[in-house]
Amino acid sequence: MAYVVRKALKNGKSAYLVRFTNPSDGVTRSRQFARRKDADAFASKIEVARNDGTYVDPRGGRITMAAWWARWWPTVTELRPSTRARDETCWSVHIEPRWGNVPLSRIDRTSAREWIAQLASPHRARPLSASTVAKIVQVASKTMRAAVDDRLIPANPFDGLKLPRIERE
Repeated sequence: MAYVVRKALKNGKSAYLVRFTNPSDGVTRSRQFARRKDADAFASKIEVARNDGTYVDPRGGRITMAAWWARWWPTVTELRPSTRARDETCWSVHIEPRWGNVPLSRIDRTSAREWIAQLASPHRARPLSASTVAKIVQVASKTMRAAVDDRLIPANPFDGLKLPRIERE
């Protein structure tokens, strides 16, 4: 249950704290607002998200992609050894250098599209084929999809992006 508490500030003004329990870890959190109206709206939003099962902890997106990979990747057990090796190579050669130090919540669709364009650029020293770019993006996407499933971020920025066309001979 989210509730609003009035708080007296040192400057004589009032602030409003919204206190709520994080459904994922059971820890009580709070957020401060200057206006009661904003506090009530946030409390309502938290309650709706908790009841719908769509609550995403804002702190969850602070984890970097590399830290998430290190936590998530050992739990992936359904892959063949060759697929696992390919995905690890995609991660270490292409994904980690670009996204490793970036918090999950800071990765947006525009940045992802720019990265795909760089990977697919014919002006690279060693151009990548369209199928290689597709596999790299597939690995990045499934990494982010797992973060969405664990409610660390609300959406996967790599889902549905246009990839270079794979030309068949």
